Amino acid sequence: ISDCEPPPPFLPANLDAWGAGFSTAVARTADSFQRRVLGDTQPLLRIQMHGLVLGSFASLVAPFGGFFASGIKRAYKIKDFSAIIPGHGGVFDRIDCQLIMGLFTYTYYSTFVQNAGHLSRDRVMHLVHALPTEERLVFYHDLRRALQRESLL
Repeated sequence: ISDCEPPPPFLPANLDAWGAGFSTAVARTADSFQRRVLGDTQPLLRIQMHGLVLGSFASLVAPFGGFFASGIKRAYKIKDFSAIIPGHGGVFDRIDCQLIMGLFTYTYYSTFVQNAGHLSRDRVMHLVHALPTEERLVFYHDLRRALQRESLL
């Protein structure tokens, strides 16, 4: 177990705690607090940043799933979603927040966590082949120059 290397989200890194991945408005608002209390950077694990994003969404946005579901029920003049999912009564009414959170978590994970910062040779080749012919040639010349500068060619 001691020779096992943890995945990138679990490796320590000095991250800009408030600027990484947050909108500029949130970053600016939190900037003065960060500088006064935490300093310029805070040593965090990437997984802690992901947890902060998911926790913020769960507490600020996901609860509005209930309001959205309530609006749908009022528009269709129904008491609960038992007509949509027969026999379940108000079960769907209890999980609307979880559905929004689940959708956000899946989207966030597949966009920012899964393979973040990891480009395989196959992925790069796929992207290069997706370029138009002229851009592929430009890419080739740029890559050749970069490799020559590093004395690899």
